Amino acid sequence: MDCFNLVVIAGRLAVPPEPGDGHAPARLLLTVQSEHPTPRVDLLPVVTDVGGLPLAACVGDGVWVAGSLQRRFPNTSGRSRLEVVAHHIEHKPGTG
Repeated sequence: MDCFNLVVIAGRLAVPPEPGDGHAPARLLLTVQSEHPTPRVDLLPVVTDVGGLPLAACVGDGVWVAGSLQRRFPNTSGRSRLEVVAHHIEHKPGTG
């Protein structure tokens, strides 16, 4: 059986994007609404080294992300966190 790690998300920007630099990836925080099995809103952290999201993107703008889910272990806290590592991002102003 082949295994793969693929995440596809359509959501809205929860906060303005944090642009990356030569040493740190860009960071996004997306809100994703679900109705099934019960209504809820999730906040999902996304990091990326690829472009695709204009810095003019505003809170509430729609964003589609394709990437993989990865567990990160920061050196400082020792606690792990899950985040989506984006391989492709599309900015969809006015949609979500």
